[in-house]
Amino acid sequence: MKEATTQIHLSCDGGTNPQLTMAVVGLIANFTSRAGIRMNPVIGLHTLEGSHTGANMAEVVMEALREYGIEEKLGYFVGDNASNNDTLVRHLAEAQVAANRLYNASEYRLRCVRHVICLSVKAF
Repeated sequence: MKEATTQIHLSCDGGTNPQLTMAVVGLIANFTSRAGIRMNPVIGLHTLEGSHTGANMAEVVMEALREYGIEEKLGYFVGDNASNNDTLVRHLAEAQVAANRLYNASEYRLRCVRHVICLSVKAF
């Protein structure tokens, strides 16, 4: 991933397993390799300490970015419409800015269109 020719965009989802009463967050990296191949590896499936708040999820995401050495390549963030994802991206933006990298939380936060359609159908 360090040699990706594009930014590394993240797809993320968090949830709670009701049987195990534990919160988890999953991360998928989306980028183009040096060979021109689109890649989508799972880079994390982590349990969270406490609930799946934006702050807790941001810690897990930043840990994964550091582990893979790709903090400077962070691109767009795709997640459902939950407010905790807005908080997560704000925390990512703060970490990027603290490291002298430009990152606008409102610009780089994308909504999962599948989730938007699902909510619309349920409301209808």
